[in-house]
Amino acid sequence: MKPVNDLLNSPQMIWLLVFTIFLGTAVWAYRHLRSYRKLVNTELTKQGHTLVSVETPPAYDTGPFPKIEGPYLQRRSATILGISGQWNTYRIVRYADPSGTEKSAWVRLRYEAFRLKDITWKPKIAPSTENDFP
Repeated sequence: MKPVNDLLNSPQMIWLLVFTIFLGTAVWAYRHLRSYRKLVNTELTKQGHTLVSVETPPAYDTGPFPKIEGPYLQRRSATILGISGQWNTYRIVRYADPSGTEKSAWVRLRYEAFRLKDITWKPKIAPSTENDFP
């Protein structure tokens, strides 16, 4: 049996470490740098609004949403190769209502088990009343 120092200094262990760091960085970049424009636009269109722009806030900036949410002992979704299937991502959305007035809101996209669970807006976007009849 090889001593532990030989295993830690082996080329396979170094490649494993490099691969793990690369994979973690790639997943973080994919989740953080994506605009989620299509999802946000779909939600705005349902409410009768028009998307103007989607901005990615600085890392770890949650805007009006709490930075830490409980309960802390909640069941976590599965991980694959150490990548969690549960995460939240935040965007600053600028949109126009039917009258053309530009507004701004923060949106939280919550993922569980690698699927979108819900979308939360702050402040909440109100449905357009342009086509409503009395």
